[in-house]
Amino acid sequence: MTSKLAKSEIEKWWSEGLHPTVDDIIKLNALGLKVEKGSEAYNFAACPRVAFLGDWTLFEPTVGKRIWMDTARQLLKDDY
Repeated sequence: MTSKLAKSEIEKWWSEGLHPTVDDIIKLNALGLKVEKGSEAYNFAACPRVAFLGDWTLFEPTVGKRIWMDTARQLLKDDY
């Protein structure tokens, strides 16, 4: 997850000629997420989402599944 607050601050630093380290960026992003989401919401957002539809259980796709779906969509889009 990327913090909008941290992203805007880092872009501002770059425009001012500053060069934050990777550690600075990671720490600022973590702090920005805490500010934006609060301590309770962050833990909840990290959980995989599940929905129930009658007898069906729907799970949020994992990163690997999303990559596979994007690849499959490109193949179908290009008429392979």
